[in-house]
Amino acid sequence: MFNDSHVLQENFLEVINTVLTNGMLQGLYNEGEKEELMRDLRSEMKKDAVPASEEWNYYVSKLMDNLHLSLCFSPAGDQLRNRCRNFPGLVSNTTIDWFFEWPEDALQDVANAKLAD
Repeated sequence: MFNDSHVLQENFLEVINTVLTNGMLQGLYNEGEKEELMRDLRSEMKKDAVPASEEWNYYVSKLMDNLHLSLCFSPAGDQLRNRCRNFPGLVSNTTIDWFFEWPEDALQDVANAKLAD
């Protein structure tokens, strides 16, 4: 879960943008760490006939299939629009759910339904 208050420097959004678009950050792991990460996938890679030269790409594709990030940004003002323009992965590689203020009667109905038992 990552929200607006976590953005201490706009440059940090570049890291999130890279993870969303590429699935990995260059230089994040050394060769020993990469080998350790892929060890658990070796049997699956053999079953899928993944060539040795493609093992890291296979790992990254698995990572992207299973990585889930929740980004919570306020749509008020120009900040979200500017961020989406500067970091296109925030739009192109995400699903955006817009949550607006709930009406008072809807909040009460949900609370009553959940607390009825």
